[in-house]
Amino acid sequence: MSYSLRSLQWFIFLIANGLAVPIVIGQLYHLSPIEVAEFIQRTFFVIGISTFLQVAFGHRLPLIDGPAGIWLGVFVVMGQIAANKNTLHSLTGMLAVAGIVLMIFGFTGLLSKMLVIFTSLVTSTFLVLLSLQLSGVFLKGMLGITSDITYFPLKEAAVAFFIFVLVFVLSMWGKGWMKTYNVLIGIALGWICFLIIGAPNKAVGTHAFFSIPQVFAWGIPQFDLGGIVSGILIGLVLMSNTVASITALNQVIPKEQRADKKELNQSGWIGGISHLVSTIFSTIGMVSLTVTAGFVKTTNQTKTNVLKIACIALVILSCFPPIMSLLSQLPSQIAYAAILPSFAQMFAIGIRTLLNEKLDDRRVTIFSLSVSLGIGIMFLPLPIFQKFPSVVQYIFGNGLLVGVIIVILLDQLWRKKIM
Repeated sequence: MSYSLRSLQWFIFLIANGLAVPIVIGQLYHLSPIEVAEFIQRTFFVIGISTFLQVAFGHRLPLIDGPAGIWLGVFVVMGQIAANKNTLHSLTGMLAVAGIVLMIFGFTGLLSKMLVIFTSLVTSTFLVLLSLQLSGVFLKGMLGITSDITYFPLKEAAVAFFIFVLVFVLSMWGKGWMKTYNVLIGIALGWICFLIIGAPNKAVGTHAFFSIPQVFAWGIPQFDLGGIVSGILIGLVLMSNTVASITALNQVIPKEQRADKKELNQSGWIGGISHLVSTIFSTIGMVSLTVTAGFVKTTNQTKTNVLKIACIALVILSCFPPIMSLLSQLPSQIAYAAILPSFAQMFAIGIRTLLNEKLDDRRVTIFSLSVSLGIGIMFLPLPIFQKFPSVVQYIFGNGLLVGVIIVILLDQLWRKKIM
């Protein structure tokens, strides 16, 4: 296969994993169509830069970066509490803090030494809670259920549900390119179906043919105690994501190409730089995506040069607003439907990770308690946190963070020898 075709595969894979999230966040925060188009532009720009930096100077693996699941969860939760520009200012401040944490741990070599904390118990709890926290929000979005809904959009919901089933089936039983590009196939087909049924579609005008993405589009980041504490905690949790992604890819690439502790630390500080870039360009935080391992296994794409070419092409593409405007017209229900199946797989991976070690009373109790309390937080009415200090809103308003903090503490304090 030629360099151009290999790069094209990576290019499409980068787009497929970065397109839907800005649509979802844009709808949640009531961004205008033009703002969503600009959000997509900035997201692609940062994905290209972040992945290139990791491949060239970080882990040096055929591993792409994309919007982090935990950041998506934080943006969704905070959007449900207060979906306004001030919230976005605070969230970009949290991004910067998490980036600094990652840089410190990567530069000092502490990231590789933290592996003892990120046990399979912690990782499985994180994955299960993340899938549960977001699945309800995405199901409502897929069905078109909003706070100001006056009627149930039956036709649109039926199409979105069909796309959800299609993406799930292709991801589980698809063959070759159909399995690799299941999200992209679902988005394209769903978009066509929405046009056929005559669903509302807002055209977006552009004022320039070429432009560099705007810096600090959401304003200058704001820092407060709650955001700083939450940013530190999220930075720690993101380390487990980095470890999981590199570990998964190491299983499907040649032995001589696998990353070691040195590359792990390099990936940490590059990830910190990536978060600072995300802060500057007002996007959701980027991390190495574990799903890349499946792509590499399916396509046998183990060379990094072609991925670098795809990253450069994506950065260039993001500088053409008309293309971004076209992508911003993707119906949000289709974006929700295309992403939702990944949460089912994420839940399954979490359970399999838990079963990697013997399920004794200690592990079962810690897992059950952490997940139960995390889910319990999710069911609390979010408005009750509005009168509390920001640190309480950010931490105790997020069941994922609460559950992960509990599982880390219990896993370290309740040692095996006590039993």
